[in-house]
Parts: sequence; C-alpha cells; structure tokens
Amino acid sequence: MNELIIPESLASITIPKWRDTAKLLEGFKVIAFNPNHTPAGDWDYSPAREIIDVRTFVLGGKRSEGSNGVLVWIHSPTHHGHAHGRAGGCGYHRPSAAFSSALLAMGITLGEHECHGRGDSAMYDTALAIAQKLGYEQKYLHIAKFFR
Repeated sequence: MNELIIPESLASITIPKWRDTAKLLEGFKVIAFNPNHTPAGDWDYSPAREIIDVRTFVLGGKRSEGSNGVLVWIHSPTHHGHAHGRAGGCGYHRPSAAFSSALLAMGITLGEHECHGRGDSAMYDTALAIAQKLGYEQKYLHIAKFFR
C-alpha cells in the first residue's frame, strides 16, 4: 500500500526520560495561515495555527552515544497525538529515521511519503503531506525551522 493513512485516533506515547538529558539539535513546525481554511471551520481566530511540532535531539550516555531522538506533536481540530522515535548507527540520516519511527508509533502509515533516513527535506515533505491529509490546503502551509 503506497498511501498515506492517518487513523481516526492518533496514539499519544509517554514522553521519554531522555528528553531531560538530551541536547536539542533543531526542530521545525508546520504552520497553517488563514484560519478560515481549517478543516473544522473557524476554531481559532489567530492568524496562524501550529499543526505539527517536531524536535530533534542528540542523545548522550553510554548506551545512546551517536543516537538521535525525535519528539512529534500533531494538533488539529480532528486529530491530537504525540510520540517519540529514536535512531542510532551510521550511514543514513538518523533524525529522519527517528521522525519516521515516531509517526509509525502514532499509528500513521506513511506509504510513498516514507522519510526514513532520507534527510531534512524528506521530513518536511512528509510533515506537509500529513497536514494536507488532515484537510489543510497546501497554499496555506509553511515550515518554520528553529535551531538551538
């Protein structure tokens, strides 16, 4: 199956203990502008709405050396969930592998939008595809990056 599938109810996984000791590497948010075009109508009058929040971390400690962790939150009128993913090793882009793992933990089937190990731009494309699947029009979606 090559289709992006978002279940009716997203899983909310407990935030991991490593969040307190890990170093924030970077993150990004998918933001929808123009609330008149939200899937559930006028649920917020602010000029912008955060839909997806992704934060990547460098994990420390003897067992986690060279690993990345990712925390993901999804907020929309119809879907709420959060999860974490983790990836280690070398030879591929660990943050995108951890991002993919977190989405799978939430119950999202990525299909052709799989970004495991494919880099930052693949993560952005996957996040935008999820926002579109939640009912947001592409022309109102933007990626906001932030760094430590």
